[in-house]
Amino acid sequence: MEPLLTWLQDLPLSMWVAQSESIWAYPFVLFVHTLGVALTGGCAAVILVRILGFARSLPFRAVRPLFPCLWMGFVLNAISGTLLFIAAATSIGYVPVFYAKLGLLLFAILTLLPVRRFIDTDRAAERDIPVRVKALAASSLLLWAGVVTAGRLTAYMR
Repeated sequence: MEPLLTWLQDLPLSMWVAQSESIWAYPFVLFVHTLGVALTGGCAAVILVRILGFARSLPFRAVRPLFPCLWMGFVLNAISGTLLFIAAATSIGYVPVFYAKLGLLLFAILTLLPVRRFIDTDRAAERDIPVRVKALAASSLLLWAGVVTAGRLTAYMR
């Protein structure tokens, strides 16, 4: 694994992100990653707490437009997160909490998919939300909190 991580970190793009004094290098990539986290986590939180029963006066059709925003944040995170990883691949590549973050992220996305399907159905207009959907929403909320926590810990454990 060491040769792959070294190769990634020695790419010209990686070196520019890690070593350039330009504000468009590491500071900008980190800003974009933070913006992506805010968009993804914020939109997910609004959708999930609505399913859990908060803001009952807010109709589900009003939270549907948050999904494209959530996915836009996810794409920003995927791109900026990749850049942050390759800039420090030889140190982050050996941090277990980084891989925990990726695992939590996978499960967080997988729990959002059935939640999205529920919101897109006509049943979402009913007053009673199935227990299964509420359980998925609660699980997803915890998973997103885990993603953010593991991401922050990764920065301190490298």
